[in-house]
Amino acid sequence: MDSNGNPKIFISYSWDDEEHKNWVLYLVRRLFDSGIETSIDVFETQNSTINLYNMMLKNIKDKDHTILVLTENYADKADKLQGGVGFETNILIPYILENLQKIILIMRSKGEKAKTIPFYLRGVHYIDFSDDTQIDNSFNELVHRIYKVDLIQKPKLGERPNLKSRVIEYAKDIKDVDVSGTEIDDSINKLIDKFIYVYEEHGIGLHQMPAFIDSEFDIRFSDLTPRKNLLNKINDRLINWTCDKFGIQRRWIDEGDKHIYYSINCYKEVYNFIDVVAQIIDDVGIYNNYSSKIHVYALKDFKELKADKTEENGKVLFIIETKIGESSTDYIYKYTIIRDNLYWYYGKCRRDAKKIIAICNAFNIHIDGYDLPKDTLWRIGYVNLFPYRIINKLRGTTWNPEDYISPNDYVNEVENEDLQLILELITKYRKEIFQLLEKKKEKFRKSN
Repeated sequence: MDSNGNPKIFISYSWDDEEHKNWVLYLVRRLFDSGIETSIDVFETQNSTINLYNMMLKNIKDKDHTILVLTENYADKADKLQGGVGFETNILIPYILENLQKIILIMRSKGEKAKTIPFYLRGVHYIDFSDDTQIDNSFNELVHRIYKVDLIQKPKLGERPNLKSRVIEYAKDIKDVDVSGTEIDDSINKLIDKFIYVYEEHGIGLHQMPAFIDSEFDIRFSDLTPRKNLLNKINDRLINWTCDKFGIQRRWIDEGDKHIYYSINCYKEVYNFIDVVAQIIDDVGIYNNYSSKIHVYALKDFKELKADKTEENGKVLFIIETKIGESSTDYIYKYTIIRDNLYWYYGKCRRDAKKIIAICNAFNIHIDGYDLPKDTLWRIGYVNLFPYRIINKLRGTTWNPEDYISPNDYVNEVENEDLQLILELITKYRKEIFQLLEKKKEKFRKSN
């Protein structure tokens, strides 16, 4: 480190192609922005003629850390001891044995990881930079490592608890327990609370549950008050029915997962969105005016949509709301969460978001745009927050998603960069989705 406490590092990488070299330069810029003086071959050679091998040797020995950017090409050159990477490898092999803590591996390849790691580095921990949508998290881990600051604070050691052995006794199945005049075990209490909480967080009050739950379970209001009476009715079939009805993970009910809903990944996989909507249409019914029962929310956590100039880390999250019934006071909806990894400032993510908007248009499904605070959008996207109450409070759209898939004067002119591609995709999606819907109609006619 220098006198100001700024670390000095050297980056070793292979010249795979222009895109990879530009990405490494982007990483260098972010490291400088974080107070980390970074050496790289292009800085050393652009102003003078130098001996590259001497430069590599000096940097590896003198810097606080050496970062190795791993790709398949890097691993191949390292294993074959070819070029600058091969020369660095000759230096690094004995050096690593004594200075492993000074070497930082970052994984850039999106392919098979085993092919990306040189033989002499196998088993060494690396920081994963292969997913551009998670680059901020990866960079944060890298900076913590360079500054030698723990990424996760280690808790203080507490006092040893007073533990007692439990005597194993025979326990009956939950549905066979006579609960009259007995106390409910804490884990069972949590199960009942969570079961009721699912309904409450979808707008169904305790007094409305008997009318909504399928009649095969014969749930009456007297089964819910007091709550322990529900023990006589609740079983795996009822819990699974509830999870299927609302799209809830059974593992979340059982405390085995912190994510409430399943989340659907559509980054580079936008056809997953078509598959999800197609399944929802099957559930609703192809001839049951499905477009009036399905609504999509496009929620963003940033102010202006300006293509690559959009606020960094600004994300768009899509939620599909499907009408599945009604109570005495309101409609009941099921929510499908599209994973929150669509960053608008990043071209590939932005185009995928626009493709999803185009798919909604092709299905004739209404889509509205709203703004949410970053923390709220993150919690919904992380699927540990029920969206019902938040969506219920939304008033007045803040942007119109369909403006960004058609030529108009309402959007920032930089957003027109993808317009021709999106217009071509709309035509393609409309044709494919028309054929898909026709097949569903034909299937329905044959089965009836």
